[in-house]
Amino acid sequence: MYRFNKHHDVFADFSRNMSAFTASASTGPFSTTQAGFAYIHNKLKPETTNTEEIGYRFHNDSVQASLTGYYVDFENRLLASSLSSVIVGNQNVLENVGSVTSRGVEAAATWRFFRNWSLYGAWSYNDAHYNDNIDNSEGSILHISGKQVVAALRNIGNFKLAYDDGTIWGQFGGQYMSRRFYTDLNDSPLPGRVLFNQSAGDRFHRPGGSQRTGSSGQRREPVRQGIYFKHRNHWFREQ
Repeated sequence: MYRFNKHHDVFADFSRNMSAFTASASTGPFSTTQAGFAYIHNKLKPETTNTEEIGYRFHNDSVQASLTGYYVDFENRLLASSLSSVIVGNQNVLENVGSVTSRGVEAAATWRFFRNWSLYGAWSYNDAHYNDNIDNSEGSILHISGKQVVAALRNIGNFKLAYDDGTIWGQFGGQYMSRRFYTDLNDSPLPGRVLFNQSAGDRFHRPGGSQRTGSSGQRREPVRQGIYFKHRNHWFREQ
């Protein structure tokens, strides 16, 4: 990470990871039958991930912002599949099913534009697609190369307008999600959607003597027994 001054940061990360096989009686490549293990013996390769990420962060008294770009390459992707089309008594085995490339950009910012008021916004774009076709359980080729990864969203956006003075708080926000697919062939999409939400509340402060400020900045006072009422910043006990 490179820091230009107290307000600006530029960071970069380059890593390579390997997904180890799980040795277990219920999961992993060794939980299958003898025939299933013979099928993957000397064929199965560990899944590896190459990740490249670079970003920029900025902050001052009223603004916090970040922008990140990333590139992720999954090689020798592991997927549980069936040895044949027979369902009864046929266990799944792990197979290497090619690679997946994911590239995208994420941006987020918070602006405290007035006393007790803030505005938050974020946007994420992700292009995740298959790089290889795979053989299905019936021996034919499933042409998914270039198709979008199942359940991978290309665009997600969020915003939130909030007010909080330590006693009364409220917020209004929304989220956008683009369409996504639930089949490898991308022939069955789920439509995009927009959701809005709002909430508000009031924090009730308990009566007490000495005062202290918690980590949230909320004003707190120790509890006294009895029923009290407040008048001109003084507490009086009800007789």
